[in-house]
Amino acid sequence: MLNQRQYEKRFRRIKVRGKLEQNKYNLFREENEGYSKLITELLQGGKITTKNLKVVKENMFSLIGYFDIDPNRALDVVLTAFEFYPDNVNYIELIKEFKVSALASLIGSKFEIFKARNSLSKSIPTSFLTNPKDVKDLLKND
Repeated sequence: MLNQRQYEKRFRRIKVRGKLEQNKYNLFREENEGYSKLITELLQGGKITTKNLKVVKENMFSLIGYFDIDPNRALDVVLTAFEFYPDNVNYIELIKEFKVSALASLIGSKFEIFKARNSLSKSIPTSFLTNPKDVKDLLKND
C-alpha cells in the first residue's frame, strides 16, 4: 500500500504526463481548426489580464486536448503571441505551464532560424529580445 507522499508524487506525475507530455505524435490527426481557435484565444487583442488568465489557461489546455494539438507546437503559438504583446506579462504565466526543456529547445530553434536568415540580411526581431530577463526566469522554473 502507498503512503500519502508516494501517492501524491504519482498523482502529480500522472497529471503532468496527461497534460503536457506527448511521446509520439501523428501529424495526420492534426486539425487546423484547433490551431486557429488556440491563436484566437491567445491573441484576444492583447487583453489577457490577471482576471481572465485562469480561464485562458483552461481554454488553452482544453483546446490542446480536444484537438490533439502537439504541446510543443502550442508552446510555439504562445511564444508567437507573446512576441505580438511583449509588455503583457500574463503570457509568461502561460509559458510556465509548459516544460522548460521544450521551451529551451524551441527558443534555441528560433535562434537557429534567425541565424540562418541573418545571412539573407534579416535580423532577429526586436520583440523576441524585448525582455531577456523574462526568458531567463522561465528557463529556471520547472
